[in-house]
Amino acid sequence: MGRWTKRRDANEKAIIKALTDAGCTVAKLEGTGVPDLLVRVPVQVYDLEDLLLIMEVKETGTHATQRGTMLTKAQATWWAAWGAAPAIAESPEQALALVAALRLRAAS
Repeated sequence: MGRWTKRRDANEKAIIKALTDAGCTVAKLEGTGVPDLLVRVPVQVYDLEDLLLIMEVKETGTHATQRGTMLTKAQATWWAAWGAAPAIAESPEQALALVAALRLRAAS
């Protein structure tokens, strides 16, 4: 492990609390360019098992969000290799909206 610990976003604790209060299970992820959270979203639709959501947490008002460049270069590279659009949450409400959208998509 490196000498420096990755700084977690200040709003991450509130986002995790909102997600767990909504019945999700959350794991913090680490690594260069790796998203912040892996979220297990329980669903009761047809024969579907729980869904997984990979989430990037961003602080509102940081230099990156003010510039409109939500992802670092390493994060953009990770998401491009993953082949999916990033799920970015700046607030608990946005995180819950992402979960709701995933549940809705699974139900359709």
